[in-house]
Amino acid sequence: MAEKRLRAAGLKAPPPGGDQSPRGPTGGSPAPPLLVVGLALALVIVLAAALALWQARDSPPPGEVVSLVDSQAGDQVPGPGQVPLPRDTQSRSEWEALLPRLQKEAEGNDLAARRRLGLALYNLGRLKETRALYEALLAQDEDPVVRNRLGNVLRDQGDLVGAEKAYRAALKTDPALPAPYLNLAEILWRRRLDSQALAVLEQGRAAVPEGARVVIDRAVKALQTASPSSTTPAATSSS
Repeated sequence: MAEKRLRAAGLKAPPPGGDQSPRGPTGGSPAPPLLVVGLALALVIVLAAALALWQARDSPPPGEVVSLVDSQAGDQVPGPGQVPLPRDTQSRSEWEALLPRLQKEAEGNDLAARRRLGLALYNLGRLKETRALYEALLAQDEDPVVRNRLGNVLRDQGDLVGAEKAYRAALKTDPALPAPYLNLAEILWRRRLDSQALAVLEQGRAAVPEGARVVIDRAVKALQTASPSSTTPAATSSS
């Protein structure tokens, strides 16, 4: 009787034992199993890739050494109306976007603004302009921070002798400044003068403020564990 009523209504009676075919979320047509599995696998792959990128967001490129000192120390806090510098100094697009404003801020005699412009030019790889700016600043007044940064420019231009002189001059002016010790030690290490590099770091550990000794200790440990035959690391600037 029930089957006749279903036929009269234009419906098909279910087979004996009930309908065993798989259905979609709404109970309509059967969902294709392979498509569902494929979509699930794709979602897992995307999530895994996103997680890997998140975990590696602060990792340096292969072969590059992590800088032990904030390269923007002393210039990170902007003055009234000045633009803050990007924390990630490897973000070229950020530096390029900020450069016009930094150039405008540096038009006066504000030393901090001109230092900030120097950082922007340096991180954009405009070494000749950076060098000219730092040399102009030093011609007006000796500044160990600027002298140290000039050493970084000279080092990147391949003038290791000039860079070493700049770092030593910065330390002569301010023996408590941590960055020149690290940079000078790296220059000596590149020249296979490991014992001299360690001596410079030990000298720095005794001279820098107590709170800065941790970076000196890390550099000492790195040099002590480095193999003399290891590949020279990429330059890292401690400013």
